[in-house]
Amino acid sequence: MGHSRDGRQLITLAQKLARDAERHALLSESLANQADRLMVAGLKILQTGSSPPPPPPQPPRYEIIPSASLAKGHQWVFDF
Repeated sequence: MGHSRDGRQLITLAQKLARDAERHALLSESLANQADRLMVAGLKILQTGSSPPPPPPQPPRYEIIPSASLAKGHQWVFDF
């Protein structure tokens, strides 16, 4: 009985490590891509002597109103 339990624990640990390694690989790839984009942007600034473009505008936020309020004649509220 002890061998099968130990075997299952090792398999479970191996699966967890494999999932963690995959997550770290994806995160590392994402960070590397971001670093590449920042490097290119920095090099362009140095070559042209201009400042970076402003950040893109934030998307609008929406306030969710419960359906009971809508039944009373209230409107959706958009916060722009």
